[in-house]
Amino acid sequence: MACTLLELVQTDCSGSDGGIFKSFLIDAAKVDASGITHVNQLVSSITTSGNWVEFRFDTDNDTAYYNQEGERTNNKHVYNQTAFMQFSGIDGTKRAAAEALKQCCAVVAVHFLNNGKVLIQGVELLTSPDWKITKKAAKATINILTDTGNNEDRIEVTLISQSRQASPFTTMDESDFTPLT
Repeated sequence: MACTLLELVQTDCSGSDGGIFKSFLIDAAKVDASGITHVNQLVSSITTSGNWVEFRFDTDNDTAYYNQEGERTNNKHVYNQTAFMQFSGIDGTKRAAAEALKQCCAVVAVHFLNNGKVLIQGVELLTSPDWKITKKAAKATINILTDTGNNEDRIEVTLISQSRQASPFTTMDESDFTPLT
């Protein structure tokens, strides 16, 4: 199969701050079947039957990230996607939120990057407005750590998924994910 290569040149001093500073999550079942509008892999709207939930995590230690590591087996290429979020301090409210997230079979997560871009984890885009859940749905693994007296206790959330495509960017901003009061 022939391929068409696109130029990739670093010509300017573009923002390259790593990490993420907040994410919005929703149960993938609450995203409408034809509810993701996109052109050229750029999402402009997502229609849901529920509210997004904000995850604003500890940014003091700069450990939050969303990575997409490529893996190739012969001609098959996938992205192993991992989002990591840390919440300082253990309490009942944080524990309840972590336990609720753990129960989800598939989530869609919108990650706000420190460089100003926004990526969506958990979906693969088809012809607009069609989409599907990633090859392996985004699911959470939870760690609740007391650590030692030299460190802080914390709750860690890791969202893991696998996709045939790199995560799409979106032009949506925080107000698109915040429920109206």
